[in-house]
Amino acid sequence: MGHRYSMVKWFASRVGTVEGSKEHHRIIDVYNSQRPLPRGYRMRYADSWCAASVTVAAMETDNAKVIPPECGCGEMMKYAKQRKIFAGPDYRPKLGDLILYSWNHDSWPDHIGIVYKYDKNLDLIGTIEGNYQDSIKMREIVGGSGYIVGYICPRYETLDGEDDPELRAVALAVIQGKYGNGLVRRLRLAAAGYRYDEVQSLVNKILKEGGTS
Repeated sequence: MGHRYSMVKWFASRVGTVEGSKEHHRIIDVYNSQRPLPRGYRMRYADSWCAASVTVAAMETDNAKVIPPECGCGEMMKYAKQRKIFAGPDYRPKLGDLILYSWNHDSWPDHIGIVYKYDKNLDLIGTIEGNYQDSIKMREIVGGSGYIVGYICPRYETLDGEDDPELRAVALAVIQGKYGNGLVRRLRLAAAGYRYDEVQSLVNKILKEGGTS
């Protein structure tokens, strides 16, 4: 089973993918490769693909057991509620959680994205979303917005970032100067799909322990 950082990195590496592109078609094809197909529905390239992109990200990051395998946002929500991994709109999300929106301000979601950051001081959520203006794009939205239906909180294998081997590798890269310093470091880590405070906490821990390898 995978972890939250690999999901966010999958999306971060595909920001800018546009509908109709080779990568967009590949995402739909990978979704359609599931056997059996969820609800027996085979996606078309013209279909909305925000939920399908989440499913494919899960398939390709070893998270398929913890992410609902669906192309419908409402079906994903139903699946999450059944497995008790759904949180309401007042929840404050973590990196790797999935955010559900309803543009009609009702209880049935019609869009989904993945959370890559949450600023508790500003109550500001940073997301990456497939099929956002026909592409994979980043968004910022205030927590508690009326558009937010709730969140899916997958039970990833590693809940504590300090136990995550990939995060440790990033922390070591930070120590080696590969992410720069100050604001540059913050921006580079966020762009790569990592949460600055967790990385920096692990950096401090490694340095305190005297281990840099």
